Amino acid sequence: MDKDVHILIPNYNKAKFIVRTINSVLKQTYKNLQITIIDNKSTDNSIFLIKKHFKKFLDRKQIRIIINKKHVSLPHNWNLCLENIGNCEFYKILCSDDTIEAQHIERAVKALRSSDNTYFAYGCNIHYIDIKDKIIGRRRYGLFGHEFLLSLFYRNCIGTPTSMVFKTNQYDNYKIEDLSYVGDLKVTMDYYLKGQKVIFDNNFGANFRISSQSETTKNFGTSLMLRERRFLRLHIINNLNCNFFSKITLKMLSGIISVAEIVLFSLLKMFNFLKSFVYKKR
Repeated sequence: MDKDVHILIPNYNKAKFIVRTINSVLKQTYKNLQITIIDNKSTDNSIFLIKKHFKKFLDRKQIRIIINKKHVSLPHNWNLCLENIGNCEFYKILCSDDTIEAQHIERAVKALRSSDNTYFAYGCNIHYIDIKDKIIGRRRYGLFGHEFLLSLFYRNCIGTPTSMVFKTNQYDNYKIEDLSYVGDLKVTMDYYLKGQKVIFDNNFGANFRISSQSETTKNFGTSLMLRERRFLRLHIINNLNCNFFSKITLKMLSGIISVAEIVLFSLLKMFNFLKSFVYKKR
């Protein structure tokens, strides 16, 4: 592969959005790109739409489609993306319902090429968008160098694959574990454990879609999310370079946060139930 940047798009039944996702890549101001779609045996017309709208790019092999022989888990499909990085200088995993702004890759390449090996990736802020591409929220990452601790005890403040671009020479053959909610965050936090970090851009360069099809939406507030958040905290604490008593203190804090999260999301569920009950009565 002679392209500088490889955009890998894991897809499963995102026919409603996949064309918009690919178009956002093709509209980049930085043109030396390769796109590979790893399709997880979609049962909708995703592949038909890709072949219909992007025939010339497929013909000249700027876009490549790989269809899995059988349906696999979401993390497994992302790992298949990683197996196809190739020898590009940079790579990015872009969810098949998200989009990126026109200068996203150009800004990432410029930042990463001017950075040393302390930095393994570039990250930007994101807009949340709905199914019609309307901006419904925003989220900032980085937070003045405190992103690691905030991600450990509060929420992901490092970034999502959609907001990040990675250096290929820093890829250490990691695999995304079978974790539906925190798998990608665990990868980036493991890099931080090794003393590396993300170079942040204050620009809003990516759009994260909120929809009923989104895995993030499906898992938010569920017992799976809470269980995986607890697992991640304990994994990071166990691997921190600190003394025994510090680890015990951090584990106690993790336990308190786990209980608080359970209570908070239980109350939210109760509130939403009561609200829907009242509306039905009307």
